[in-house]
Amino acid sequence: MHDSNHKGFVAPGDLIRVFVDWILASEVSWAGMEKTYNSLRKPGIFRNDRFGLSGDHVVDPRVNKLPEVQALIGASERAKKTFKMTEYQGMNYTILHTEFYRERAQPGMLVVGSDSHTCSAGAIGCLAIGLGAADVTLPLVTGETWFNVPEAINIRLVGAPKPGIGGKDVILYILQVLKRNTIASDRIVEFTGPGVRHLSLDARFAVSNMTTELGGITGLLAPDDITQEFINRRKLTRHKWNTIYFKPDVDAEYAAVHEIDLTNDVFYRTLYPAG
Repeated sequence: MHDSNHKGFVAPGDLIRVFVDWILASEVSWAGMEKTYNSLRKPGIFRNDRFGLSGDHVVDPRVNKLPEVQALIGASERAKKTFKMTEYQGMNYTILHTEFYRERAQPGMLVVGSDSHTCSAGAIGCLAIGLGAADVTLPLVTGETWFNVPEAINIRLVGAPKPGIGGKDVILYILQVLKRNTIASDRIVEFTGPGVRHLSLDARFAVSNMTTELGGITGLLAPDDITQEFINRRKLTRHKWNTIYFKPDVDAEYAAVHEIDLTNDVFYRTLYPAG
């Protein structure tokens, strides 16, 4: 097993120990995490300023007085008080992943969350991975966890999308071309190429967010000057300090490489109910 500061080469299949920068949870997933935490005899958490908890699933005022919903809210409020959390967002104030990537996520960070769309922070250059509640409780307590190094694929974006085309159109087009749970399954998906520069950070967010639907572990876009400008607009300087700007090695090896031309007709709409 390699530590994350091991100086050698790691390959797919290697087991590595890594230190996490952030833990994310919603009020729904925290309810499961709390049970695991209590079973560990309530040992405390590694940092009260790096646990992002937002109540964004229970948004309908017609149901938020029901006993089961009140239980979810109560569990989150207990966490805030017990851990003296500085990053607690309360109920229905914001959307967990949107708030995190816009105001807190920084390139080069490792983020673990108990929600399948934790990968959204990959838009800003975070290695952000969603796990089960029990698997997220461990790094919440210790600040570290273990991963088997996955394979990576490269989806290379070329061309500029036509006016009115957004990130949701792009990822739906990718899904239409590559299909879900096929080439991306259980792999990290890197979105590269000159086409990335034509996508705003919000468009990149939509692409990373739906890497889950593609079957990937996470969707990662290397940070650039557009990312830097986005981060520099933040009001809170403490969420600018730990940024690491990086790009893939020119000789990086991928399990597969696919090219997507954004000049094609990539305008899509989904029907409700889907399926």
